[in-house]
Amino acid sequence: MSQVRDGLPVAGDRLASSLALPCAMAAIGFWSTNAVVAKYALVDLTVPQVQALQFAGAVFAIWLFGFGLPRKPVVWPERGALALGTLGLVGTMVFQYLAFSVGPIATVNLIAYSWPLLTAVIVAAIGVAHRPFRLMVTSAAGFVGVGLLIGGDIALLQSGGSIAGYLAAFASAICMAVYTIRIGRYSVSASGLLFAAGLIGLAGTSTWWFLSGAGFPPLPSLLLGLYLGIGPMGVGYLLWSYALRFGAAGPISTLGYATPVLSTALLYLSGEAMTWGAIAGGLIIIVCCVLVGTGKLEQKSNVS
Repeated sequence: MSQVRDGLPVAGDRLASSLALPCAMAAIGFWSTNAVVAKYALVDLTVPQVQALQFAGAVFAIWLFGFGLPRKPVVWPERGALALGTLGLVGTMVFQYLAFSVGPIATVNLIAYSWPLLTAVIVAAIGVAHRPFRLMVTSAAGFVGVGLLIGGDIALLQSGGSIAGYLAAFASAICMAVYTIRIGRYSVSASGLLFAAGLIGLAGTSTWWFLSGAGFPPLPSLLLGLYLGIGPMGVGYLLWSYALRFGAAGPISTLGYATPVLSTALLYLSGEAMTWGAIAGGLIIIVCCVLVGTGKLEQKSNVS
């Protein structure tokens, strides 16, 4: 008889394990389309419009696949976990899309994906890491890559909008880093946390849209915004959670760093320009993130 865990069907441990890798790759495929679809969506939509549509799509996808099929009650997270989940989901996504709207999208996309480096720095700095020196050295090397990425095209630095985009991308990475460090303190359903945080994001961005005075978008742009929520944010997150739960967490997690590579490749194919300096910086960031991930970013167990 089939079982259901966290809204995802499980037929048996062997079958679940065999599905982990395909699910991880599917999630990476969804995530890799995020930046390039956002690029086209932001042509006709404002940031609050894109975000409201994205959260609407995500809430629908999480409800449908996490609770609606099969029917099961929504498990609401505790207040602390909800606040953290809202920071991790809403803060990360809003700052990321603000960065997309004012900065060079290929560059700010890679900066936003530098969150594992920030995670390593924070864990080492507060003294709860097993190998703080290794983490700090790896992170320092990664931030050299960030410098190369930003400086890869000096002309971009002459635009105030670009600087604002870099700052928003760093803010997105900080939100994700703090979420990553703190979420382990809570025992919470991934579906329940994403659904609840998504509802908060939907309420906030819908209000933002209304107050901005932006009208109703054309149908093609509306569909792009909904896809960003249903695909990368909703189904992508559920598939990734499934892969981590039933696969080997270490190798599966390392696969996640294929996302910035693939998303950057899609942006380049869509016509985004990148200098060799920016490419070198992006590669350094990705390599250092992989080193942090494969180095098992662990915190001391005696820290409450």
